[in-house]
Amino acid sequence: MSIRIASYTKKSSAEWFIEQLNVENAKLVAVALVIGFIGYHGVLHLRYGPDSCTWLLSAGRYKGDHEWQPYGCMLHRYSKTDARRCLRYLAFWGKYNSFAFIGDSRLEQLYEYFISVLKTRLDVDTSYSTVDHHMPNYTYEDHKLRLSVTFIWSEDVSKTMVEQFRTW
Repeated sequence: MSIRIASYTKKSSAEWFIEQLNVENAKLVAVALVIGFIGYHGVLHLRYGPDSCTWLLSAGRYKGDHEWQPYGCMLHRYSKTDARRCLRYLAFWGKYNSFAFIGDSRLEQLYEYFISVLKTRLDVDTSYSTVDHHMPNYTYEDHKLRLSVTFIWSEDVSKTMVEQFRTW
């Protein structure tokens, strides 16, 4: 008859933690995280409403560079190179980039700024053209980017503007 002597060694906390790393426990942690995020966003929707656009001007913070950062979204600043790279990527995959600015002189200034961001090498690049429609409406086209940017003058919401939306 043989007698076995069992030696019991106490495991360290690191060894115990490593033993707990398995697929079943990872699934439990993932489910708990998803339920936690659903609960958190559910509470946000109940408290503030489902439309986070209302937070854009009412709730946020000033970042270190004195810019407003709303709580409901992320704002990014793109350089001219980044903007053209993004549009060129979409054009590469066969997408046609189309933008429309409809409004008064304030929107016209945004249109002109947007065009100035897209025009990087005016003297070298001949793939762009500005097509004038009946004034003061403008269309900027860049065939290399497969891009069309239109500005339509409208001082107020009218039937003409609504019809333009419906044709699009």
